[in-house]
Amino acid sequence: MVTALAAALTAVVVTQASPASAHGSVTDPPSRNYGCWERWGDDHLNPNMAQTDPMCAQAWQANPNTMWNWNGLYQAQVDAGSRTGRHVVYTIWQASHLDQPYYLCSDVIFGGGTNPTTPPVTTPPVTTPPVTTPPATTPPVTTPPPGNGACTATYTKTSEWGGGFNASVTVRAGNAAISGWTVSWTWPNGQSITSSWNATITASGSSITATNAAYNGALAANASTSFGFTGSWNGTNTAPTLSCTAR
Repeated sequence: MVTALAAALTAVVVTQASPASAHGSVTDPPSRNYGCWERWGDDHLNPNMAQTDPMCAQAWQANPNTMWNWNGLYQAQVDAGSRTGRHVVYTIWQASHLDQPYYLCSDVIFGGGTNPTTPPVTTPPVTTPPVTTPPATTPPVTTPPPGNGACTATYTKTSEWGGGFNASVTVRAGNAAISGWTVSWTWPNGQSITSSWNATITASGSSITATNAAYNGALAANASTSFGFTGSWNGTNTAPTLSCTAR
């Protein structure tokens, strides 16, 4: 059926290990249209073709004749000329029983190797300094003798980060025992408290009132306790001036 087989490649020479064969179209190596006909000719309406063989599915959409008109493209007096490329073999032959020249393209891959892979782009996570809240502790309850002495309160900022901070307040009884205490202050820069421990804290605008818990209100003379909180700030975070009232 084949009188001539010519592979016209300008820059690449292909050594054929075995004779090529054809019947209206190259079948070894198979041309695109012959391969589609061979795989799907009797099953060309199978919907799985789009997933498993997208090249043939696209060819079918472009030209439904692909599934049975697989004998290449007939063109009289076609000139081989110069065809080039690394992945296509352009074949021209003429049928022996008629004066009919044909040509078509077969996909080939020269050499081996693997496709280069591009490593995924990784974006480092944005880290925010953790806000640590010390667990609430319940010290043993001591009951000093009732009294109505004075008390003092000392403010300490224990940590600070962008937009947040932790602070601790130490309450100390004077020279006489007390049965409870209240610490109050006004924020100088509009700070606010988001959580607290070891005291009951209420806010009215920038005015803050902290009252002892049930287990740390009664203090012996010169004894102390503490409470703490987590707050937020913006711009400036100046320490407030505290006042302490004992009961």
